[in-house]
Amino acid sequence: MTDAETETETDAAAETGSVTETGTEERSLDRFAPWVFGGFLVVAAPLILFHYGAYHWFLRDDFIFLSDRNGRWPDFITPNGGAHPSGVPRTVYIAIWQLFGMRSYVPYQVAVLAVHLASAVLLRLVMVRSGVNTWLASAAAAVLVLFGPGAQNIVWAFQVGFVGSLAYGLAHLLLADHDGPFGRSDVLGIAFGMAGLMSSGVGVTMTFAVGLAVLIRRGWKLALVHVAPLAVLYLAWSAVANPSTSTIFGRPEPDVLLLWIRSSVVGTFLAIGHFQLVAALLALILVVGLALAWGPWRTRSWAEVRRQMSMPVALFAGGIAFSASSGLGRWYLGSEGARSSRYIYLGAALTLPILAVAAQAVATRWRPLGPAMVAVFLVAIPFNLAAFEPEVFGKGYMDQRRFILTTAVRMPFAYDVPASLQPVPDPYAGDKVNMGFLLTALRNGDLEPSTVELTPKVVNEFRVRLGIYQHAADAFPRSCQTVDRLEVSPAKGTTWFLPGKAQIATRDGDRQTGPLVPFDSAAAGNLLTVVLPDLDLVVLPPPGAAELKLCTP
Repeated sequence: MTDAETETETDAAAETGSVTETGTEERSLDRFAPWVFGGFLVVAAPLILFHYGAYHWFLRDDFIFLSDRNGRWPDFITPNGGAHPSGVPRTVYIAIWQLFGMRSYVPYQVAVLAVHLASAVLLRLVMVRSGVNTWLASAAAAVLVLFGPGAQNIVWAFQVGFVGSLAYGLAHLLLADHDGPFGRSDVLGIAFGMAGLMSSGVGVTMTFAVGLAVLIRRGWKLALVHVAPLAVLYLAWSAVANPSTSTIFGRPEPDVLLLWIRSSVVGTFLAIGHFQLVAALLALILVVGLALAWGPWRTRSWAEVRRQMSMPVALFAGGIAFSASSGLGRWYLGSEGARSSRYIYLGAALTLPILAVAAQAVATRWRPLGPAMVAVFLVAIPFNLAAFEPEVFGKGYMDQRRFILTTAVRMPFAYDVPASLQPVPDPYAGDKVNMGFLLTALRNGDLEPSTVELTPKVVNEFRVRLGIYQHAADAFPRSCQTVDRLEVSPAKGTTWFLPGKAQIATRDGDRQTGPLVPFDSAAAGNLLTVVLPDLDLVVLPPPGAAELKLCTP
């Protein structure tokens, strides 16, 4: 923390009334706030990385970036998910791969944690610049640091693009937040804006927020100067990449979209406050505080109000715009989809500054409420930590995927199966996570194989996982049979059409000798082809079912 930044924050505190004419001691205490917040970050970083995020490993979208590498050069054009720019995060992944390969997930998590913590620091600076007392700004920013409801954006490395757009956009916003003509800080801000735009679709939201903030504070000409280069960049990328802008479900009706936005806003307040009572109190503080700060009871001129309100208002409006944009593409998930972890994280980040400004207005008018305003932000943080433990894709899921992918390459028959075979036929493991990719990574020293003992049970599990190639059919089945149990010794090349689910294990006579391996036609295709010789198998219905159907393709 520099002396200049400390002075800026102390001056802001003095302007908002936190320092009285004789309040030398209070002014001195304000100087400690940045250091306390910095200490909080120092404690939070390893807690996130080595405790709450320790269970995580590579997931589907991670593998998309890793397996789509074009030599050593990042692909700045191909849209992620068919719709969003992803050049910057692809570059990050390639750089980390060159150093660490797939030997550890931690370096990839460090990247997303870095932009996450940077976002919290920048949000705090936005609040201080907007007239919020340093302690109150620290408390509000601390909410995002350990924001369990938004854990997906904190511990999943792939979200380095999503969160990166937020961080780069906030940097652009702060560099553009000044009076006077266009200068070097504006040029640097636009460069950050371009990085954000090429990181994820959130870059569009942040460009909108920056443009609105500059419009409010500096006028339409400078707002156009900040937005136009980014608009040209995005249009040029769109012309080359041809991103998908629609879904098979079409566009939502207005009432459906409004319900999505309402769910997003309410969900954001509930996530920040954790308790319904605290969420309602935050909403009340927002209404009352903004009325005091910007209504007829204000004590500042409109010029001062406009200068301090530009960033919080623009960010809050950007949050609503992002909610509407996500609703246009994801409305078919139902209004609860607006409360997914990654969306709630962004909603909280874009809402916290205006909440802090409102809380500051209340504390300025009724000074004894100052500590209470700090407490209302801090009270939910310990309770929100529990949300770091996910209901899906938790430790058990990650451990199993890591075990399978790092053990498959150790099998003596690993090179005898098709390179396109997936050891985990799971859409969340990635369709390009196949034996060719894994064995190449192993040969190049980019994959650390497991050290689990290769017992007969383990080997038999992989005789099924690697011995049965699941892929997509190009024709309908010719005939089917329904069975409750099938014992078979298929020849290499035997193919079944699986219209649903099944479980398969090795056997010795009628005794099962390996664990049951699940197969689901919806995961990786409905054809099962035997690619290893000398397999003795038992085929059973999926859990909870009495029968299964197998067909001849």
